[in-house]
Amino acid sequence: MKNHSKKIFIILLFLTFLVLPFISCPGVSHAESKFWPIIQCGTGSDACDFADAISTVNRIVNWFVAIAASLGALTLAYAGAQILMNPGNASKLEDAKKMFSKTLWGLFWLLAAWLVVYALVDRFVDPSIKALRFLKG
Repeated sequence: MKNHSKKIFIILLFLTFLVLPFISCPGVSHAESKFWPIIQCGTGSDACDFADAISTVNRIVNWFVAIAASLGALTLAYAGAQILMNPGNASKLEDAKKMFSKTLWGLFWLLAAWLVVYALVDRFVDPSIKALRFLKG
C-alpha cells in the first residue's frame, strides 16, 4: 500500500509542477505577472538580447525558489502536525523532529544560495547597460 501511495504522490507532484506555470494569481493579468510568460521577448519586432536571457533565468530561479519555499512550508506544517498528534509515540515524534530540522536546514541553504547568487548578480550586472559589468570594455 505504501508503494502505491508514493507513486500517486509523485504523479501528483509532477502534475503540479506542470500546471503551476499556467495558473495566474487572482487580480493579476499575465502581462503584470513576474513569472508569466517565462520568455517575455521575441514577440513581434521585440528581439531577444542578453538582458532578456538574464531576466528569463531570473524568473526561472525565482519560480523554483517560490515552489521550494511552498513545499518547505507544507513539510513544516506536516511535521508540526505529526509532533502535535503523536505526543506518546517516541519513534514518530523523533521522525517528525528530524523532518522538521531537515526541512529548516534545507530552506536555510536554499535561501542562502539564492542570496549569494542575487548578491553576485547585483554586483556584476549594470542595470544601465543591461549587461555584465566586466563585459563593458
